[in-house]
Amino acid sequence: MAQSHVDEVSMWWDQHAEQDLSHIQAAVCQLERLGNRLGTVEVSAVMNPEYWRTRIREVMARPDVPPRIVQKGLALLARLDRLPGAPRTEGRDEW
Repeated sequence: MAQSHVDEVSMWWDQHAEQDLSHIQAAVCQLERLGNRLGTVEVSAVMNPEYWRTRIREVMARPDVPPRIVQKGLALLARLDRLPGAPRTEGRDEW
């Protein structure tokens, strides 16, 4: 019975991580649409690529994170790296 509970918690976390990355993906799309104007918009946490990098790393830092979530996170980090004027992700091998 305890294993079943562990499996349920793990499945819940996986679903939560997927939803979180989907939300982050939508935010990255907005940043991409801004393109070169990104540096001219009003500054707030959600307009800062570093905010989203931190959120992605938090999702990916969970022990036993499924490979599909890691791959999605890495793809989002790469998209953030391509934003005009955005600093590149440091420690790529470590995310």
